[in-house]
Amino acid sequence: MGGGVWVDEYKVTAFCQKLCDQVTVIKGYIELNEDKSKMQFSTELRREIDEMITSIKASIDEIKGQFPSL
Repeated sequence: MGGGVWVDEYKVTAFCQKLCDQVTVIKGYIELNEDKSKMQFSTELRREIDEMITSIKASIDEIKGQFPSL
């Protein structure tokens, strides 16, 4: 049974990491488009994206803290 729990926690951690990577890519595209002056995004949007990344990373750390073997 314990193995199943480990797999589930591993999947959750992997999902969170993938989500964080995707949000980071979105942030990169926004910054690239701003640099090229193609689009202007609000400071609010950039702040929200940064907060999402921080929150996802905190979730990953919390999961890893509860399951150090991950």
